[in-house]
Amino acid sequence: MDEIASVDSISDTDCSDALSLDENSKKNNVNGYANTNNDRLQEVHIVVNRHKQFFEMLHSPRQIFRVVSLFFVVVLVLFGGLAIVALSIKRVAPYNIIKSNEYGALLMSYEDKDIINFMFNTAEFMANSGIEVKEGEDIEIKATGTFNTTIHYLVEKNLDAQWIDADGMEPTNIRDSLLRADGLHIAPSATAECLLCVILTNDDIISLESIKDKTWKNISSMKKRHQNLSEQQDSVIENITSLINHLNQRRSIISVGKNRKFKAPQSGTLFFVINDLIYTKKVKNILYNKENYQKVWSGVDEYKSDIERFELCPFAWYLDNVGSFLVTIEKNR
Repeated sequence: MDEIASVDSISDTDCSDALSLDENSKKNNVNGYANTNNDRLQEVHIVVNRHKQFFEMLHSPRQIFRVVSLFFVVVLVLFGGLAIVALSIKRVAPYNIIKSNEYGALLMSYEDKDIINFMFNTAEFMANSGIEVKEGEDIEIKATGTFNTTIHYLVEKNLDAQWIDADGMEPTNIRDSLLRADGLHIAPSATAECLLCVILTNDDIISLESIKDKTWKNISSMKKRHQNLSEQQDSVIENITSLINHLNQRRSIISVGKNRKFKAPQSGTLFFVINDLIYTKKVKNILYNKENYQKVWSGVDEYKSDIERFELCPFAWYLDNVGSFLVTIEKNR
């Protein structure tokens, strides 16, 4: 009985202790598992060896803004530098190839202006350069070279030959001095034999070409028939006189010489001519005036043959010119 009683008393105490031990063990097991897991999580480390600063930068909007701004500045500087280099190259060398027109003018186009070189034959009356200009456009023309007014005098008296530059010179013989005094040169106020620039509209060009065509046809027919000045030739002289007067009224005839800057008085095409005489009725009347005739023709047989040439061709004074000018035209684009 005693053994049974003692067993019963121990069992009650042990049961409570066992329960407490069991609960503690459970708690310890749970905590131990949790602690074990925590220890494992703490042992995991992510190490970024490459682009570490970039990933750190992603956490800072201010650094992102700085980097983007720096990138934009670098691109802007590179683009500006390339633009400056490109503009410098354009200023140093033409960016277009050299072009030529049907009249032999050579065109070089730069960024801000066009430069055209044209070889002008002084024996041609109103030489077409094919260069178009606009009203009010700034133009600069330079000319170099020399010419002689009479090729047969040059052959016969070459030691006394007078070569004239683009600035021209006043007449040295009685005949041309008389005509000069009456203002019968193409540009009466400009120096005789100087280089002139003429701006012709399309209508003016048509009139000029018609005059030239009729003149050459009349020369051919007159030589065959051995006739003097015909009514057709009178008509040609009137037409060319009318055209020259019309151009002077519009100030389309411009004295150039060796160098001249001006604004185009009208739109049209540039023509070049020497400031000489054309044969008109007024010229004929002055030369055949009794007083003038004695001064001009007396003892000078060469001049007598000139009248026949003048009657055949009103711009015969130009046909015996020899020499050329290199004309350079600069105009803004």
